[in-house]
Order: sequence, then C-alpha cells, then structure tokens
Amino acid sequence: MDIRKRVEQNVTIWLLSTLTAGFLAGWGAYETILKVTQRVVVAKEELDRLKENTDKTSVFSCEKFGVALTQREQKVNDKDEAIFVSGTAESLPPEYQIWIVAAKGPGSSEYYPREPAHKKGKQWDLQIVPGLNTREDKKRFVAIVVGPNGQALIEYYKSTMKNLVPEGANWPSLKLMALDMARCSGFHEVSLK
Repeated sequence: MDIRKRVEQNVTIWLLSTLTAGFLAGWGAYETILKVTQRVVVAKEELDRLKENTDKTSVFSCEKFGVALTQREQKVNDKDEAIFVSGTAESLPPEYQIWIVAAKGPGSSEYYPREPAHKKGKQWDLQIVPGLNTREDKKRFVAIVVGPNGQALIEYYKSTMKNLVPEGANWPSLKLMALDMARCSGFHEVSLK
C-alpha cells in the first residue's frame, strides 16, 4: 500500500491535514487583508497607553479654535433690516469655516444654515437679513465651526433643498452634524422693536 492510500484511509491524519491546510489558508488571508488595508496589530497594553496619552484638547470644539460669538441680542425696526452677527476666532485652520445658522431655540439640534462668516484676522462677521414675520417672532443665530466634511454636508443639504422644496416654502431643518462640526456657545437673538 502506498503512502497516499494510507493517508486517505487513516481518518486522523486526513482530518489533521485538512485542518492544517484550512488554518494556513485563513492565516494567509488575514495577513493579506492587513497588508492591503495597511493595518497593524497593536498589543492591548500599547493601545491602553495610547488612550491615556491622548490630548484632551484634541476633541473637536469651538474652544479649541478660540471661536466665540460676541453679540447676543438685537432689536430691528423692519423685518427686512440686515443685522451683523460677529465674533472672534483665535486659531481657526484655513480649511475650516464659521457658519451662521438659525437655531430653533436654546439646546435645539435643528439648524437652518445661512452662510459662512467672513474672517478678517481674528475677527469674523456676517451680514444677514433675519427674515422676521411678526413682532412676536424671534430668530436665534448660532455660530458653528465647520470642517471639510461638514461643508460637504451643508452644501448637499442646500442643493437638495433647492431642488426638492418649492420656492417660497419653508425648508426642513438640518438635524445632524458631521464629526467636524461643533456648535459654539451663546446665540444672537433678533426680534422686531
């Protein structure tokens, strides 16, 4: 009897050979996936050490860039009167923008993007018409720091609404933010005199 027949007839050797071949194929696939996706295996201890050493200020926020809204309340004579919303920005990277958005109210996460503010040195401002309808109507504007992904989200929102919502109708609010968007504290409230 030759070796091939002995192996085929011996269930233990056949089973161990099959398991070994399967293990080697799986290991090869795992290594290939790591190389293709450019990933590396990190020990749990190293991961814990990296987590402990993470700078707490690396969290995306307005405070990190020194962005603040300076004006708080304003009364206007006419519903079509323009207002200036302004503030400061200490260290905003060039690829980031400050957007002025209308917000439903304090703590609301529903936003109506208006326009990006104009930055001049460490100051920024934007002239807008609030769109007040009655004396009881109040509009709250907040500043949002917006990175490249957030800018794409707002652009998509605005272009979609222009195509879907009939002219003159109210747009639904933008109810989510990209990971590189942060609402700054405070608001600019506008009402009619």
